[in-house]
Amino acid sequence: MAAVHRQLSHDITALIIDTLGEGLKDPYDTDCCPALANCLLVSRSFCHHSRRHLFRSISLQNSPIDNFFERVAQLREIMAPRSNPLLGMISYIRVFSVEIFSNPRPTVYMRNRAGLTTILKAFFRFESHLEEFGLLGCDIQWNMLGQSVHKLIGSIFRLPSLSSIYLCGLEGVPISILNGANCKNLHLRRLKMGNYTNGRASTPKFEKVPQLRLEAFATDNSFPLEYLSSNGPRALLPNVSTSPFSHLKKLALEFNSEHSRKTLIVLSEVMRSLREMDIVFLTRRWPYSDYILELPTFNIGQFPKLQVLRIEQQHWSSSTFSAEESSSMVSILDSTMPCVSLERLDLHFNTLCNPNSDRPLHESPIWRNIDALLSKSQFPSLRRVDLLFIMDLQTPGPHGPIVRAEFLADAIPQLREAFPLLSISNSIEFTVEIEGR
Repeated sequence: MAAVHRQLSHDITALIIDTLGEGLKDPYDTDCCPALANCLLVSRSFCHHSRRHLFRSISLQNSPIDNFFERVAQLREIMAPRSNPLLGMISYIRVFSVEIFSNPRPTVYMRNRAGLTTILKAFFRFESHLEEFGLLGCDIQWNMLGQSVHKLIGSIFRLPSLSSIYLCGLEGVPISILNGANCKNLHLRRLKMGNYTNGRASTPKFEKVPQLRLEAFATDNSFPLEYLSSNGPRALLPNVSTSPFSHLKKLALEFNSEHSRKTLIVLSEVMRSLREMDIVFLTRRWPYSDYILELPTFNIGQFPKLQVLRIEQQHWSSSTFSAEESSSMVSILDSTMPCVSLERLDLHFNTLCNPNSDRPLHESPIWRNIDALLSKSQFPSLRRVDLLFIMDLQTPGPHGPIVRAEFLADAIPQLREAFPLLSISNSIEFTVEIEGR
């Protein structure tokens, strides 16, 4: 008989970790003060399998309280006690993240005190098997963390066991921090790359990072994709054989037309291997202009292994930007070649709608070619489609609810009648969410 693996429910696990790992959330609650100090003793009372489950993921959160450094010292002692490191829980930690969402100045910016360094050093012990590392913040200045923290983070990125890296909300991060990284999963969001000088992040010089062989990659407009690509900034054609994306299976991108060229570079390097892709693209109108930024197209049929595709359209818009002025989200998918491998397709629209518009909702450009896109000939293996249309109806004034109700009573049936495939097909889940003002 196979062994039964019992696991504590998530809420119980979260409560234990919150009590033992945080402990000192309320400085006025003296009853919880001993909790963190006793954490090591309590952790020893769990059996091996329970400890492996409880202490698999640990996050160090910055806070405005004065005892941050005391908590760090206690956590370091719990991870690898100086008296006997083998009694610690460092061998159970697979996921570790540093989350800095409050004022970093009195804590992580203080270089003369053993804060982050004392924690990060513990992961270089032989019994450590760290698999995921994250540094998450909000406008954190990289240079203020200090050289010791820089070197330790760079060394952690090169640990043989590390498979995933998450960086978010950092300013002035050098491209070279990824040199020698062994990770397979890379997530980069809200970054300002380059050396930090005179209070600003300078434009990074071109540095290729050819060592990476990624399986999953997620980023937004903030990261210069060409520095991970096998291309230089001026290269026209990719060298796919040396690309870190040549074995990519999962890709998540957020971009607009201003960054479309960089995006196309990546897409050209993942065509043969990609299995899952998430795209969020932003369309907007230039201020005081009628010009709407258009997005490039790519041939979805050139992805022979793609099984899951999610596309979300968001608008940077003014109060007058409506669905009738929006370009079609599906227009970025060139339908000249079918994608025979695709099994799931999610399409999310987010737009403003004006009930007083002269153009009916079902005739808006945002829907252009959607019926042809969802045809059987385009995706012969398609099993499920989730189509979500989020409308922000602009109906101010006391009669707003009445106007909104009358508009929907006419618009939704017309929409279904114009695109019968949305109602007939058993594989299409068509949802309309209404947000009113």
